[in-house]
Amino acid sequence: MNLNLRLAFLVVNIGALRIFQIKELLYFAVSSHLFLFALDVFSHMLEKRLKKASNPLLALSISFFRTFICLVFLLPQITSSNSNRKLYIINFFLAYFMLLIINLINRKKQLNKS
Repeated sequence: MNLNLRLAFLVVNIGALRIFQIKELLYFAVSSHLFLFALDVFSHMLEKRLKKASNPLLALSISFFRTFICLVFLLPQITSSNSNRKLYIINFFLAYFMLLIINLINRKKQLNKS
């Protein structure tokens, strides 16, 4: 896990929110980055622990688990009547997919070292 890339992306996200003057989204952006970081750490630990069992469906099941947990995290925003809820959801998924790309880059580097 590359903490520098994650922090840089958080700073870029907060900077973009300040430029577009969406101040009510700052708290959600920081909390979603923290949530995604915690979810990534947890799933990484789970993968490491279960790596001995070389089941090909393991990675798929962990991905489904991550997606389900993310939907549970977003459920209050999805069901709210807030007019800015689309911005919250878009910001979350941009962060989610950006962190998935960071994870793919890190895994590719690890595979190239092996």
